[in-house]
Amino acid sequence: MTETEPRKWQRWAGLGALAWIALLALVWLLGRSGIPLPRWEGIWRAVKEFGLLIWMLGAAYGWGRLALMRWHTPPGERPNPIWATGLGFGVLWLATLGVAALHLLGPAWPWLLLGGGWLALLATLRPLPRPRWPGISSWRTGEWFLLVVMGASLAYSLVAWALVPPLAWDEISYHLPIPQSFIAAGGLVNLPTIVHSNWPSGMEMLNTLALLMGSEVLPHLIVTAMVVLTAAGLAQFAHRRLDRRTAWLAAALYLAMPMVKFLAGVALIEGALGFFGFLAIWSGYEWLQTRSWPDLVAAGLLGGLAASIKLTGAALPLAVGIAGLVWLVLHDRRRVGRHLAQFAGYGLIALVVVAPWYIRSVANTGNPVWPFLYGLFGGRNWDAVGDRVHTTWLHLPNMAPTVRNFVGGLWYLTFDWQKFGGMSMGAAILALVPLSLLFWRRKRWLLGYLTGTTLIVYTIWFFTTHQTRFLMGIVPSLALLAAYAFSRLLEIWPGWLGALARVSLILYLALGLPFVHADQWQHLTGRWPYVSGNASRQALLAREIKGYDAFVYANEHLPAEAKVLLAIWETRGYYLDREEIWANPISQRVIKWEQFQTPQEVAGYLQRLGLTHVFWYDTGVLGYMEGEEHIHQVLGALLAEYGQVIYQQGEFAIYELEPAP
Repeated sequence: MTETEPRKWQRWAGLGALAWIALLALVWLLGRSGIPLPRWEGIWRAVKEFGLLIWMLGAAYGWGRLALMRWHTPPGERPNPIWATGLGFGVLWLATLGVAALHLLGPAWPWLLLGGGWLALLATLRPLPRPRWPGISSWRTGEWFLLVVMGASLAYSLVAWALVPPLAWDEISYHLPIPQSFIAAGGLVNLPTIVHSNWPSGMEMLNTLALLMGSEVLPHLIVTAMVVLTAAGLAQFAHRRLDRRTAWLAAALYLAMPMVKFLAGVALIEGALGFFGFLAIWSGYEWLQTRSWPDLVAAGLLGGLAASIKLTGAALPLAVGIAGLVWLVLHDRRRVGRHLAQFAGYGLIALVVVAPWYIRSVANTGNPVWPFLYGLFGGRNWDAVGDRVHTTWLHLPNMAPTVRNFVGGLWYLTFDWQKFGGMSMGAAILALVPLSLLFWRRKRWLLGYLTGTTLIVYTIWFFTTHQTRFLMGIVPSLALLAAYAFSRLLEIWPGWLGALARVSLILYLALGLPFVHADQWQHLTGRWPYVSGNASRQALLAREIKGYDAFVYANEHLPAEAKVLLAIWETRGYYLDREEIWANPISQRVIKWEQFQTPQEVAGYLQRLGLTHVFWYDTGVLGYMEGEEHIHQVLGALLAEYGQVIYQQGEFAIYELEPAP
């Protein structure tokens, strides 16, 4: 180290001083704006939740580190911490699946499993070379700006979503109620009225651990951590394989995406799909570079874990396998047999990892991908009518399957994003990803691999269902391609063109900052009182969840043995402390509404199911599917003849069902 180069303590002291100044500025701004300052209750709650997160992350890293050091990482080298944490999460959810299958699930299980992970971490700790990261003093002005963008994006995810009770519809409909059912039963149970319950459910197992530990916020923070690890993985991969500027920009573009900022704070599974999807693609590339069996095994395991997030996650290992086979054949056409053997080995490993979920679905329904492919596999608690209605629902946001729509998909997802699930990737992906094709000459094999895997996944997505968030498995790769294209543009655009490009990027990122974007700022200011300890959980939920007071009434006044029918589009069972089933016609065929013509028939059937009450959310006939008007008529007649209103407010009513004759 030269005399002019600052010492390490000086660098960190400078960073600490900047952090202290930023904290003082934040407190001053809060005071000036009238937003309440944090109280001890809010601080302690956040500290406790982050403590639980550290406990889980350390355990996951410990299990994954132990696995990698046993069979993958050469002695004396450091296992990739991001890979290790991903593998460790897989260990946690597969172990929990096994315990739940044996009906041994209890409050002690998380502490035993996570404690074992920490023991594994301590047992493998020894002096190993550490990865080199840029020193604080070497950060450039543009990188400081990108750091601010990433920090502000994560702050929004945390305050607006992650540190508050569950608010997003899907998480309180099934991502958390399914684990609640497992916990109540002490193990796995079949939930035939929740179609999602028989799909691959790796994240639901982690949610089970979190709820057993008494935290409803930890499922959010697990996804937040995965999103951060994805950004770190993008930076690490790009720094090694491309260049430093691409590394920083890829991480910033990813974290700044509107869709990612939302998904990073909720217990929806797409944030995890982005993490494991990128791990599958990353590890696949490392395997193709080394062509070693340890790397192939690692890639297969991570690909199988990506497929364990959701059914459509299977597209990721499939894409890696196909792109990998093409890569191997193009590199060496003389050993096609060996390439096919590696391809088969990769696919077999991934299949073994995800197989427990398919086996469970077969045991519960007779169909490994229930309720899909009903014409091929059949399936209990389903039929051709349900298959048609469910498929129609999934295809509601779909574009027509034309070549024009396939080629212009990114354009439509960018400018008509409200039609595809209401989530946006932002304009940078559309503007920059196609330009990456112009720079293949320098990194043609890497860019070809990334383009090939993303194109395969996109094709599968195009012929299934067109919700933007279902592409999350390849969104990190798209951010990487976009960042690389922008970095290369700065090389070929000197002078005013390069300056204009930089200013455009700065404006694009700045306009998406939470304190500039009106909707994000509204979320922040609305949820900050709870996060800071100035508002109660009850007050927050009553304000944020339409109909929450009806759930409170049901929990306080319905008998403990009551069984509730949630009708017709109301599915948010998380806040209902009573056993419930869905009346939703797109997600269950236990109740076949089209077969009932009279209130007496409906009342008798519901009585046989043990239902005692109906939670009615009157949305009117939305016209989503065939037979919806008939369902409303049948339910209306049932409630008029056999229902007694015990609560009503706005569109929400609770009926007590009288016994059928």
